[in-house]
Amino acid sequence: MYRREDVNRLCVWIRRTITSSPIEYLHIICDGPETYSNAGANVSIDGLISHLAKKHAVTLRFLHLSSSYVGTDSLRLLFQTCVNLEELSVAAGSNALVRRSK
Repeated sequence: MYRREDVNRLCVWIRRTITSSPIEYLHIICDGPETYSNAGANVSIDGLISHLAKKHAVTLRFLHLSSSYVGTDSLRLLFQTCVNLEELSVAAGSNALVRRSK
């Protein structure tokens, strides 16, 4: 998922598909890097994370997003709201789990 328009369309489709169901498990499978040999970094799926945090926070237990990129603020939102989350796999920045003092 390297083009913003493709990521947006996929996220909209996923949101429409799961919005009325209390999901426990979401697994997104992406093509491997060999498919996009000259592509750059993945585009964030923060909009989908926001939806999951609002609509599925209580029921979501397993979230496997493969190499989908999640920004630091969205990762924090996910951890704060999805209290029953047992498994998570995403791509994030190298300091995404570093706590910053204010």
